[in-house]
Order: sequence, then C-alpha cells, then structure tokens
Amino acid sequence: MGDTCKGCDGRKVREHTDKDNVMKTIKKTCSRCNGSGLEPGPSKGKGRFRPKPKDPDEVQSHEDMVREFLARHGR
Repeated sequence: MGDTCKGCDGRKVREHTDKDNVMKTIKKTCSRCNGSGLEPGPSKGKGRFRPKPKDPDEVQSHEDMVREFLARHGR
C-alpha cells in the first residue's frame, strides 16, 4: 500500500465551499489521486516531448531552415 493522498487525506473526496464562503459545501472527487485515496507517484518529467536531435549528416543551411520554418507556420 502507498501513502495516503495529501490533498484529500485518503477520504477520496475533497470538500469545497463556494466563493462567498456560504454554508454550501460541494464534494468533488480528488483531482490529485483521482479518487483512489493513495498518493500518486512521480511524474514523467519535462523531457517527454523534447524534439529528437537530427543526424549531423542532415545539417541544413540557414536559408533552408528559414524556408522550413515559414512553411510550418503557413507563411
């Protein structure tokens, strides 16, 4: 078993009051643990969608890079 979720204290539901702090209480499933009550693991990190480096054989001239950029952006 993992640790209990810090957002909902393992209750699987978070209680929210409305913006005027009226007695109205809204219960929503915890967005941190998605209702499981357990603390989620670490995220995958920033490098997930990083572009892959090109091979040194495919080095383009500056003009070719500019043309490719403008074509991608519809100009």
